Amino acid sequence: MRMEVHDAFTNMAVDEAILTSVTEGKAPNTVRFYRWKPSAVSIGRFQDIRKEVNLLNCGLAEVDVVRRISGGGAVYHDYENEVTYSVTVHKRDLGVEDASGAYEKICSGLVEAARILGVKAEFNVGDWKQCPNITIDGKKFSGSAQCHRKGVVLQHGTFL
Repeated sequence: MRMEVHDAFTNMAVDEAILTSVTEGKAPNTVRFYRWKPSAVSIGRFQDIRKEVNLLNCGLAEVDVVRRISGGGAVYHDYENEVTYSVTVHKRDLGVEDASGAYEKICSGLVEAARILGVKAEFNVGDWKQCPNITIDGKKFSGSAQCHRKGVVLQHGTFL
């Protein structure tokens, strides 16, 4: 599988285009792995950019800032030390109906992949402040966010 490297705006546009294509039946369920160059901050759909990000410092450091179509909090995507994944899939193919079920199903696959690689990862269901995530020794290793559209879920997240 090829690792894509794009700027923040292209990465988010590609995720949204895949979601639209899968929703319209023009593309199959899709898994994508990518990195961000230059490094970037992505903010959730409902966040206030002025409250979440120091835009001046990002500009000085040449760090792009982009809004995701998914919810969740601000995330720093470091070109050197992070990989992002996205899974775009019909909920019926996952056998789930809601966001919680989709998180559990997709994250369980990620946990299993980590375990195959010898990493003792665990799924954490999260709470009202934090989306479900994947931990190693109780520390967050992978966070993710979702967007749901017409029976299709896009879940994208980080591997630190």
